[in-house]
Amino acid sequence: MSIRKSKKIVTYDYNAKLLWKCDMGDEGNTKVIGSLEGEFFLPEISNDILDDDQEWDVQCSIKSGDETLKKTLN
Repeated sequence: MSIRKSKKIVTYDYNAKLLWKCDMGDEGNTKVIGSLEGEFFLPEISNDILDDDQEWDVQCSIKSGDETLKKTLN
């Protein structure tokens, strides 16, 4: 990070990919009745977003899992 005219200047850009898995259980959560897997992708992470209270752009996708559950969520 650099400082110019008393302002922070971000000199980097990050992105992040987070993998997730969701197991759907029956009423008593004793048996898994379906699963989904996917990823969250955050294309731009920087201090500017935190400092300026900007909204984050988050993309979520389902990569694999039970077809019935996929249709329910889409």
